Amino acid sequence: MSKKPTIIMPIEISQRELLPKVHLALEAAKRNYRVYLCDFLAARALFTNTEIPVIFFHKSTWEKQVKIVRNHGHKFVFLDEEMGLAIPTERLKETLYNRWGRHVTSDKYDALFAIGPQHKDFGAQVISDNSVPVYDTGWPRFDLWRPEIAAHLSKTESPHPRKYHLFASSFGATKASDFTAQLNKIAQRAPQSIQGRNDREQSFYLCLPVLREFAQFLEKEETDLIIRPHNSESPDEWTQLFKDYSNVYIRTGGDLYSWLVNAECVLHATSTVGIQSALTGKTPIALCPVGNMKKTLQYSVSREAFDLNAVLNCRKSFNQPSDVNDIHQMIAGFKGQTAAQNILDRLDDLRVDSQLPLKLTVRQYLKLLAYNLAIAAGKNIPLINNLPLNEKHKAIKKYSDKLEGGIKKNQVLDAVVSLSKAHGISPRKVVVQSPVPQAFSIEYSK
Repeated sequence: MSKKPTIIMPIEISQRELLPKVHLALEAAKRNYRVYLCDFLAARALFTNTEIPVIFFHKSTWEKQVKIVRNHGHKFVFLDEEMGLAIPTERLKETLYNRWGRHVTSDKYDALFAIGPQHKDFGAQVISDNSVPVYDTGWPRFDLWRPEIAAHLSKTESPHPRKYHLFASSFGATKASDFTAQLNKIAQRAPQSIQGRNDREQSFYLCLPVLREFAQFLEKEETDLIIRPHNSESPDEWTQLFKDYSNVYIRTGGDLYSWLVNAECVLHATSTVGIQSALTGKTPIALCPVGNMKKTLQYSVSREAFDLNAVLNCRKSFNQPSDVNDIHQMIAGFKGQTAAQNILDRLDDLRVDSQLPLKLTVRQYLKLLAYNLAIAAGKNIPLINNLPLNEKHKAIKKYSDKLEGGIKKNQVLDAVVSLSKAHGISPRKVVVQSPVPQAFSIEYSK
């Protein structure tokens, strides 16, 4: 195969990251890049096995590993996916200082991508090393919400056999012990976020009886309630909470856009789903928002409800357009070029040399395969020095749990087929290979 400049994109949470990163990879492939989508173990194996620089595109700062990446001569860039729209505007600058200002220097990071002009401006203010460029490119995840792309991802038929209302959760937990554990963790690492965590917990306990009452009401209408848990929440726990309600279904993964456009109404706990719903021309319902939850963009495009009567009144205006001007002002990439195009314009400036496809020795390949098989078997294997974390006694399984069984080939191929059409290229021209366990290369064959 031919030599091409190379990008490595590790994936932590497949459900949330796979589609937007396949979208970004296809934009890169059109520009003659070879892109590797992989878990962290495979990413480490790949970037330590080449002396020719690659672009390492990460989802945040990575203080534990960034120097290793840079010591191998690679370019480290990131788009902080944790700095999305859930941060209240009045706390954004302080939060960016804690995440970026204390860590981002030019000896570690080559570029930083922000979701919009406000994030860029605050980022530039809190980062003392002004030689690190900050770009407001937008977020590839939001590209998927643009009508011309969403149409290729969504099924025209409803994903559910009966009429339904959709509730998108974003509490982060569903039981007291988990809320307490999260609060203790935040108190140690990010005390400025304690109030936000308390708000989410309070909101959860306010929402639960309203959702149950709403489910009972919908049963009389022969309508279902679909609950989509946040990635950090347990679907099994939600199932247990609604075990006595025959018209409540817990659904995870899959195509969210189809669920949105076919729903009778969309409710959310100040989730970004509220923004996505507003962009489809609807006015969603923010259910039981508390404190800082009311200071978010997703709250501003919604109507609020704290009881059943308010929910029933709000749903009457669901099909009326919401005011989305604030969304367009805060997020780049909704008009004109996509976020993926904006990002690739900047990655082109880094100019890494072309190289042949990355590969491992037989011994390295078998070693990585053995670790992945152990993970699949549910075994805890202590990490050793030359694998992703420095602490020997942390377990690989814990490090890989969020991938929910790993990056699945059929999901990668399905995403490539759907998104290739959105990019105006034939899926047959996209070459997808798996050179090492839990890594998929994507490139364009002209």
